[in-house]
Amino acid sequence: MCDLLPNSESQKKSLVSFVKDYQNHYKAEGDHFGGHAWDAVMLLKNAIERGADTPSSIRDQLEKTKNFCGIGGTFTYSAQDHAGLGKDAFVLVEIKNRDWVIVK
Repeated sequence: MCDLLPNSESQKKSLVSFVKDYQNHYKAEGDHFGGHAWDAVMLLKNAIERGADTPSSIRDQLEKTKNFCGIGGTFTYSAQDHAGLGKDAFVLVEIKNRDWVIVK
């Protein structure tokens, strides 16, 4: 379904990379649970690479994360927003003629 996204979509590169890596490693289609785990690990990795070494410093670094293109959307956190995803992080799809299409 990644091929439905235009190349200008900011998270397309991450999605395509994740799907290919998942398929190569597991010889199966990827799923959204794996994508959620990938997002969590990559967000944590980025926080640690920025110097986080305690639970509170990890939280502080996560709150500074802006425009992280993950599998579940583009994440931007703050001290007030620990979800990281706004309405604009999602693409709505539907099935037409037995295939997925993006709802505009």
